[in-house]
Amino acid sequence: MCGEILQGPFENLLMKNRMILLKFILIMLPLVGCKEESIMDIDKKEPKETVAPSWVSRADSSFNSLNLIYWNEENDVYNTDNKKNLNTQHYWWQANALDAVVDAGVRDKSPTTINQVNEMIAGIKSNISSLRNNDFFDDREWMALSILRAYELTENEEYLNDVKGLWEDIKLGWNDNHGGGIAWNENQLDYKNSPSNGPAAILAFRLYKLTGTEADLEFGKKILAWQEYKLVDPATGIVWDGIGRQGGTEIDGDNSTEDFWRFTYNQGTYAGALAELYSITDDRELLVKALRTFRATESLLSSSSGVIRPEGEGDGGLFKGIMVRYFGVLAESDGLSDGERQIVIDYLVDNGESAWRKAKNPAYPFLFNHDWRVSPPVNSQGQASSSVDLTVALSGVFLMETLASLEAKGFIGAL
Repeated sequence: MCGEILQGPFENLLMKNRMILLKFILIMLPLVGCKEESIMDIDKKEPKETVAPSWVSRADSSFNSLNLIYWNEENDVYNTDNKKNLNTQHYWWQANALDAVVDAGVRDKSPTTINQVNEMIAGIKSNISSLRNNDFFDDREWMALSILRAYELTENEEYLNDVKGLWEDIKLGWNDNHGGGIAWNENQLDYKNSPSNGPAAILAFRLYKLTGTEADLEFGKKILAWQEYKLVDPATGIVWDGIGRQGGTEIDGDNSTEDFWRFTYNQGTYAGALAELYSITDDRELLVKALRTFRATESLLSSSSGVIRPEGEGDGGLFKGIMVRYFGVLAESDGLSDGERQIVIDYLVDNGESAWRKAKNPAYPFLFNHDWRVSPPVNSQGQASSSVDLTVALSGVFLMETLASLEAKGFIGAL
């Protein structure tokens, strides 16, 4: 695939050194005609746009920043943090980072970006012993979802075969403990949670739409029905985290005081699964349920300013990015009324504006913060003053790409 995209020695040399060239150009830009600003100045005003303002341009800038700060050219994966530490055991971080590269490839159709998709899949495979060598069913689901999208972008049959192999492993996670559901870990089969079931349902529905395999559709419906019965609050629509973590039948998150167990990405993947199934069945009730969970999220898991609450760094840094990705899927559903769609889009835009204002600083590339209401830890020259995990950066990039997709499809106007 790569050889078909680029031809000739010059193009190959340019591809090999693209990050170095881009880094040099963009690092030099702030040094021309820019005066030093304090961190207080960053918070008080928004720096001028370097291109015509749009969510597409912001997504492009965000993805470029991600590459300049986090991309590891030697291993063809992303560093774990902005200090260039690399832990290749963060399997699901890399899976979601691949999703970010696919987002950019879908948006810009650039041979450079598509080549990076191919490079990264090869890098992931070379940095771990096997795509299927992972005890966590949810981790394999994230990898399968991102590689499936890479297949749709590149039409590389190897990627589809990778997904099919992962899917066979994932289906083995279903058992009768707690009435069904996919387990979280191969070594704890009686613990079932939303992280392992919401993404699995999405994967099942997307595979059905691609291959037409009825068994995948029926299995996805079974997963979603179990999750709704066991892990969705019938009073509010909020999605609980899991059942059986401590060996009994306790449910994490079903008590109003247990906000810690009400994670944002569980809300997004459940709503996303409902929207995916709607695209197959046209059952309006699915979107009603998804909107109910969205409104519960907006009410219960957001700050008073309407910005999604922070969930820290590490794994938590990625949670709200996943949530906005699948709320974006919901917003694009053709079964929503204009008013319903606008409610979801307004929420995403409000978060996008806040995250963008706080991420930008006088030096490029820029960082996102885990709290989209607060500037990231940078000094007056835009240099990071402390470590920022890859997950935090990915959430910001996902938010910008989600809004760019909505803009490109005409659901929201240019800024």
